[in-house]
Amino acid sequence: MKKIVSVFLLAMLLTGCNNNTPLPPKKDNGPINVVNKYIRSSSQGDWDMVLTLLAGEALQQTRANKDQVKNTQQIISTDINTGLQTDNFAIVNSQVISTKNYGDLTYNDIASYKFRLKKNTGQWFIYKVEGQRVKPPLLHNNGAIPRAAKKKLSEYIKLPLVQKREKDYQYLAGQALQDSLEYKGNTPKEQPKTNVLDIDLLGSSDNYLILKATYSVEIAGYKPVTMTAIVDMVDLAGEWKIIRLDIAQAASE
Repeated sequence: MKKIVSVFLLAMLLTGCNNNTPLPPKKDNGPINVVNKYIRSSSQGDWDMVLTLLAGEALQQTRANKDQVKNTQQIISTDINTGLQTDNFAIVNSQVISTKNYGDLTYNDIASYKFRLKKNTGQWFIYKVEGQRVKPPLLHNNGAIPRAAKKKLSEYIKLPLVQKREKDYQYLAGQALQDSLEYKGNTPKEQPKTNVLDIDLLGSSDNYLILKATYSVEIAGYKPVTMTAIVDMVDLAGEWKIIRLDIAQAASE
């Protein structure tokens, strides 16, 4: 019996399985935890909590602008990952899908951010928050276009310009919605009439599409012209919305 025990102990020593073996260092999840707390607190307008998580220009900007925020949002899902982390510096990327409430309006939206953090006296602080475009996941180029996505895109293309502005929150999300809300240009008196000719799939995943839309534009007194747009759409909790629309071929080309 003693011989068996001795062999067993020897095996433990040779394999490093003894009580003195140092455990691998625990991963510091501090930056992700701080960003997650920031997202949850700011979505509900808990600025007292938010301010405790900030430093530098992020702190100054939030103090100056927090009273101008009029909407709240209910977080549906978050995707947070570390882009870079050292002992005292981190970059964290996040993608947030939420239901926003603004007055009588309720709509789903998506936002993508890059957070820069520094560690001071053992605590992580966000010192800069940058908005960024939603990045597409790995896509494949086969399959069918979801009927709801095709219908939503067709409806939006055919809307008169005035209604595109008035109903943008129903069709757009992310940077596309922000661009529409910030648009300061004048609406032309002659409203062009658009007609969708074709919508083709360029790439897709479970919740992301890249489509090519071909449509005609007709203005009274002029010959109809054909346009091509490349459109990115995302599925926001069961609702497809446009997050990017680029004109790939204009009428004069």
